Amino acid sequence: LIDVTSTGMLVDAVTLTATGTWTYNQLNGLCYALRPTGGNTNTENATLVTADLSGAVCSGSTICNMSGLFRSCTALTTVTLPAGGTDIVTYFSNLFYHCKALKSVTNLDKFTNVNSFSNAFSNSILTSVTLSPSGSSAAAGVNFGNAFEGCSKLTSVVNLDKFKNASSFSSTFESCKLLPSVTLCPEGSTVDADITFYNAFKGCKALTSIANLDKYTKA
Repeated sequence: LIDVTSTGMLVDAVTLTATGTWTYNQLNGLCYALRPTGGNTNTENATLVTADLSGAVCSGSTICNMSGLFRSCTALTTVTLPAGGTDIVTYFSNLFYHCKALKSVTNLDKFTNVNSFSNAFSNSILTSVTLSPSGSSAAAGVNFGNAFEGCSKLTSVVNLDKFKNASSFSSTFESCKLLPSVTLCPEGSTVDADITFYNAFKGCKALTSIANLDKYTKA
């Protein structure tokens, strides 16, 4: 059984394959298992190269928490998320934060109830990210704060315009120097609170178009 006491169990793994049902606590334990003994979820893993979770299933009636799962896995290049995705509330905060070799993430579009993408892809070298074509049903809204900050090779985010309940775009695309355009939701945001775009496009040197920004009347 993998849990928070499993620190170091998978620290030398180059390839990770996960199948079967994974609970909230087991996903948290997997995060610890990838870190050196004595480390924590912020500790760097410079060994893991590929992770295949296509055969895994997120278990639970309320939350699928992948926050920080691969944070600072600096050699990680390819990740396949669970093929079935999930429609329960999902947290992707810091999921691939500082995965500076990350080039590919598959099945991200199968997750239809993501609550947070905060720092999810920061400082990776992804060129394109495809989100759910149905957006997210998260009642509390979707936090995109710092989601793609420092993604120096990013050129597109597919289906961002389907997210009509974004709650924050603070520093979302900061320093995405190759990003040519962004298409936001044509309906703006349905979230009641004011939405922030602070530093959302700072350092986007190639950016020439931001569609539907004018629809966000609470910004």
